[in-house]
Amino acid sequence: AAKLNEKVSLTGHAMNYTGAAVDGSAVKYRIVREVRMPWWWGWWRGGSPQSQSQEIAHGTARTGTDGAFKIEFSAKPDPKVPERNEPTFVFQINADVTDSAGETRSADRAIRVGYTALEAMISADDWQTDGKPVELKLETKTLDGEPQVTEGSVKIYELQAPEKAHRPPMSQGGPRSPSYASDESDMSNTSPDLSNPNNWPPGKVVAEKGFTTGTNGAAKLAFKLAAGAYRAVLETQDRFGKKVTGKLPLQVLQPDAAKLA
Repeated sequence: AAKLNEKVSLTGHAMNYTGAAVDGSAVKYRIVREVRMPWWWGWWRGGSPQSQSQEIAHGTARTGTDGAFKIEFSAKPDPKVPERNEPTFVFQINADVTDSAGETRSADRAIRVGYTALEAMISADDWQTDGKPVELKLETKTLDGEPQVTEGSVKIYELQAPEKAHRPPMSQGGPRSPSYASDESDMSNTSPDLSNPNNWPPGKVVAEKGFTTGTNGAAKLAFKLAAGAYRAVLETQDRFGKKVTGKLPLQVLQPDAAKLA
């Protein structure tokens, strides 16, 4: 598996439709890096940022007698994206092979690499009431999508609501593009939109449970919560001991109440 800041080596093969190797043919390749923010990032940033594509390498090669060719590059992360935001990077490799007759064929491959080797997902139904427990679905898998057996914990934070209701701010010049350089605890704008509960700071932990995902990488937890706004925070580790997190906003309602809390 590829790792950040290390050399990645790929082998390609060029062959004709009869299966014979196409040897001595020119190969042109290019590698483009794209940034992917974690699934939970958009909850607090107003949506995922536009992917920043950047060509990080290109070159030429030549097929051998067996039609094989090799491409090597260094899987460098984008230094403008803080590690604390848990980004991953997709390296798109494209190769064009031209045979002696001038015919060109292309192939591509995508490799996803991150600061951690694990992705932890947490989800729940949108409609939650105080009449029944909130059921959270947990999923742990590698960056390639393979299920992983993992241990961890989920904490439920009660959010600190403002003293009064806030109106959403009027946009000036259209929506501002989310910034990579900010995270949940680093509000670059001095007055966050407090009409959105996702911008409320976390308060006390009202519930906590441990979990172990099965061989399918899945688990379920249930929490009995009163009406209010909460944030579920999942914490676990990848196989190298690096911390992996997941966050999910929760709003529990009391349907027969005369007004919101």
